[in-house]
Amino acid sequence: MNKITPYNNSRDMMLLDQKEHITREEHEKILQACVEVYNTKKASAYNQYIMERNYFFLLCLWNTGARVSDVCQFRVGNIDTYKGCITFDVSKTSKKHIVMLEETFILAFHNYVQKWNIKGYLFTKFKDINADVTTQEHIKRRQVNMFIAEYGEQAGITRNVHPHLYRHGIAVDMLNNGVAIEFISKFLGHSNVQTTANFYAKITPEICMKFIHDKMRIN
Repeated sequence: MNKITPYNNSRDMMLLDQKEHITREEHEKILQACVEVYNTKKASAYNQYIMERNYFFLLCLWNTGARVSDVCQFRVGNIDTYKGCITFDVSKTSKKHIVMLEETFILAFHNYVQKWNIKGYLFTKFKDINADVTTQEHIKRRQVNMFIAEYGEQAGITRNVHPHLYRHGIAVDMLNNGVAIEFISKFLGHSNVQTTANFYAKITPEICMKFIHDKMRIN
């Protein structure tokens, strides 16, 4: 049986300072930077596709909490718009993982897929609507690292920005908003709650005292 701390209310946990992450505000700035970088390039269907591909990739990183290597391999069929979820294979564990999605994300998915007539991988190196879907290669992590670093610089973020900061970012954002650690653990696909707690939060003496005061006080 997994050992769970007796006081696991996310709002009363102290976030680990050393866990670097993207904040929601930084995520929004990077999205804006994606558009700004496109505006500096020559107007063309290709550049428009690259911008919208990268923009939706950023949305996937933030909304699914998935590792970049898994997002690179997302396919249209992974997203069930009726159930409002995405089901994908986690390369690290070879297990299927399901994440529920917001309506705004589903709408963005619809717009992206329909506009570019995407039928296979969501994120291809070069979009050719006349090519057979089996011939379209998905983008690789190296490409993602490059455009996220570029957008981070454009957004004025001075530290090094890389894709995995998104996975940390959504977890910390949830903790900051009082989401239960058990839900965050399930969202990230961790094997147990303790793994999530060890990554993102710690129990301090002050928290223990608060637990005793709030939950164990004898009236």
